[in-house]
Amino acid sequence: MLKIDSNDLRFIPQLKTTLSPVFRLHLTEVWKGIKVTSSSTEESLCNFYESFHYALGNESYSGSDILNDPDLLVGQYLDLLLYIKDYFAPSEQYFDSITWAFFRAFQNISKGLGFTENVLFENETRRNAINKSLALLQSRFNNYNEENLRVMCCRTVTTSLGYTKKINLSRFQMHYGENFTNLLFCQLNDYASKTITTTFISNYRNFVKHASLWMEIEPKLNGVKQALKANNVSAFFESCMLLGFAKSQADGNDPKAFFKGWAAFVDFYKKVFTKKSNVFQEPSKEIICPNFKDTKRAPSFPKKKGVQATIHNKWIVNIPLHITDNDAVELLKDRVSNDICYLKSFLEQEFEEIKKRMETTESTYSEEDILSIYDVIFSTESWRNIYQDYNYWSYAEMQFAYSIPTLTIIQYLSCILVMEHPQITRSWLAEWKLYDRNGNLDGYKQVSEQWVIESLKRRKGVAKSQQIVTLNHYSKKVVDLMIKLTKFVRDYLKEKEDERYRYMLLYCNNSSIELFSSFGFARKILNLIHDPKKLHDRSKRIHQRDAAELASLISFRSLRRSMALHDYLQNQSVTSAAKVLGHSDVRWSLITSYIPQALIDFFNARWVRQFQNAIVFEAMKDSPHLFEAIDIKPDDLEVFLTNHGLRNLPKMVAPELSDDTEKSKDESVSIEQVVFTVSTGLLQVFIAIRELVNELSSEEKLIELALGWYESAVYVLKSIELEEQCEEQLIKMYNLAVENPLDVNELKEVLLWKA
Repeated sequence: MLKIDSNDLRFIPQLKTTLSPVFRLHLTEVWKGIKVTSSSTEESLCNFYESFHYALGNESYSGSDILNDPDLLVGQYLDLLLYIKDYFAPSEQYFDSITWAFFRAFQNISKGLGFTENVLFENETRRNAINKSLALLQSRFNNYNEENLRVMCCRTVTTSLGYTKKINLSRFQMHYGENFTNLLFCQLNDYASKTITTTFISNYRNFVKHASLWMEIEPKLNGVKQALKANNVSAFFESCMLLGFAKSQADGNDPKAFFKGWAAFVDFYKKVFTKKSNVFQEPSKEIICPNFKDTKRAPSFPKKKGVQATIHNKWIVNIPLHITDNDAVELLKDRVSNDICYLKSFLEQEFEEIKKRMETTESTYSEEDILSIYDVIFSTESWRNIYQDYNYWSYAEMQFAYSIPTLTIIQYLSCILVMEHPQITRSWLAEWKLYDRNGNLDGYKQVSEQWVIESLKRRKGVAKSQQIVTLNHYSKKVVDLMIKLTKFVRDYLKEKEDERYRYMLLYCNNSSIELFSSFGFARKILNLIHDPKKLHDRSKRIHQRDAAELASLISFRSLRRSMALHDYLQNQSVTSAAKVLGHSDVRWSLITSYIPQALIDFFNARWVRQFQNAIVFEAMKDSPHLFEAIDIKPDDLEVFLTNHGLRNLPKMVAPELSDDTEKSKDESVSIEQVVFTVSTGLLQVFIAIRELVNELSSEEKLIELALGWYESAVYVLKSIELEEQCEEQLIKMYNLAVENPLDVNELKEVLLWKA
């Protein structure tokens, strides 16, 4: 039977014409506030209902029949449930939620019309309403429009490792028909069979995103066939690219990311649909894929409302300008450490509670008792009957009693592993296998006196994909608990000869066994740590507002980023941060995704502001308006000048800068060496000063103090650029300064004489 993915319903425009505008508006009002689940939107209810009428072949349905006959209202409610049950394949628990949502929705309609004879909608309790509704479905049957069903249905591909994935090509089928869509599907399925799941999903989504632009340029089948011919495809794709870029900019997205995705799409199209398959003709002219170049000063585009500040901005606000850079780094380090400590405390507390529950389960029930409950769980019997038969009030109570591994528990323990070993990624966890194909222990083993865990990072390629992590005392206890929690689930799969038993991270989802997923992880962490009062250790609690902000920004990636940043601040070494993340070598493009641009921008701005304030002080130190012109408070001025005040630099004694005039013998000996404590920030300022002076017009003059700094800038930069054997760390700082230039115009304001 065909299956439909509810997530794709919102992308099918035909559904919006199935109901008349007046009837849809009426339903929106009557059904306001009713959701299938707490995380779903109010629109999801209408999406299901519209797809039901689309499957029946209705158009501009007014609802006049059900609004005038209570029996027809009940009949449509039951037909709708039968449709959802047959074509959406929901789990038992999710179907219960859908049933209850639509029961309340149709109950509202019934009450609004005063249909007192509707006995079904008189049920007040959730359980009775669901049971009665399901009982009435037994003898019902619907006639559907098969063509419309095929438009909404998902197709299934099988990847190289044997996993099945649902893909939806409904937008192509609506515009170009079933034959054209089947052509696309065959090639995507063939590509999937030779590709790992994560790579396929990434390329498939990128393909659908950009190929959907075809329909806006050429909405008809004949038009797109002509457009994809060898002589036309380059111009057609250029039109699609320009349209896509305009939409991307309107949404406030990164322009560089768009062109990167576009180039990947073009490469995918040529590889899958032209070169290897000849489904479409190869372009006679090269398809345009611009190499987007970043500007020195990033352009600003309007952003969507509700964009949340990053966690790094949370850490770098309100750091005083007058303190030394070392003190600023220490303050930043303390803030990062405090947040990491807060999160670790919660997770350690959760670990102890999970461990204690497991010990209670083992002391309360025998191994035979636990095995028997798993046999019942994975039988066809409904969950609600299971926990009621065993005298539990709820499913959650039964999970606690038998320490059944849930997704939340597995994610908490995985989170601990990531914080202890930041080289572990989400994909590493998803690929983590406890046993090899022969049933031998593989992903967790003892090497000499140490215990290690091992998995794959497929993005590194075949040669470097295998990655071994050496456990510490705490993380070993976490892995042992994971194995103990999943033992009975693993034994059940092994008995059924299900290869999934080999995977480390297994969990129970109602009556099914699933592999690790990070879906909804941030929300689960938020539920755990947003209330500091839940933390037993009072000394580690933080303000509730800060806790909620921290929790809402947590993900596996941000955890790794935070740990790398903490190490970078601790050791002030990019190499050390790269090692923490498990990178085999230091690649700046990769490191900058973990040591955030916000941090670099913060220190860049800080150095410029310090330099500006120091120069303004020298120019206005006798003025009563001094403190209106600088960012320093009177109480902090002395400390600022000690740490950041400008000094007149001695003249550089170098051939190109030397003075030929004869020196008086009575003069003190010339200084032949000046020691600079070089930092990336100092080099950025020097580069900016040199660029400013080199571009000055004849009318523009430097203030006297700036002349000495210009000479110093030229001397230091020339020394680095001409010296062939500079230290590697100095070269890295210089390259970083060149890649992140300061705004020359900001320096011009304070370095030039004003008439």
